[in-house]
Amino acid sequence: MLSDVRPPRRIQKAQARIATAESVLCQELGRSPKPTEVADHLGLPVDDVVEAMAADGCFSPASLDLPVGGPDGTALGEFLGDDDPRQPAAEARALLAPVVTQLEERDRHILYLRFFEDRTQQQIGDKLGVTQMQVSRLLSRILRNLRGELGEADPAARARIHSG
Repeated sequence: MLSDVRPPRRIQKAQARIATAESVLCQELGRSPKPTEVADHLGLPVDDVVEAMAADGCFSPASLDLPVGGPDGTALGEFLGDDDPRQPAAEARALLAPVVTQLEERDRHILYLRFFEDRTQQQIGDKLGVTQMQVSRLLSRILRNLRGELGEADPAARARIHSG
């Protein structure tokens, strides 16, 4: 849920007074008043008036349904990207790559078959000539070692891998 960002209270108070002063001065001068004229009219420092004028309207997020480039333009929300369901796997690969390269060839091969070729433990066992139970034990050992290696390097990375 988006909420508005609130400017400091002094700016909020100044904005209301400035809006009224601008309306009065616009009628008196026949044009939009300069910040210095608004500041003189209200007895405020020019910097406060400039800050309040710059902040006016900047604290409410634009609707994602707002058309961009005119009334028939594409809605602003259409330009936002979707979450990529492959992102967690890509992050895991990036974290694991340096650690996996240190594994023995056989362990890397088992990980490849399980996680890249999406093979079952039974299929891996058939390919390697071992039982499914042995594959289960091998995978448990390999993953435990990876978690340990990651934990030494980065406790947050270990938590992400352990939870996934």
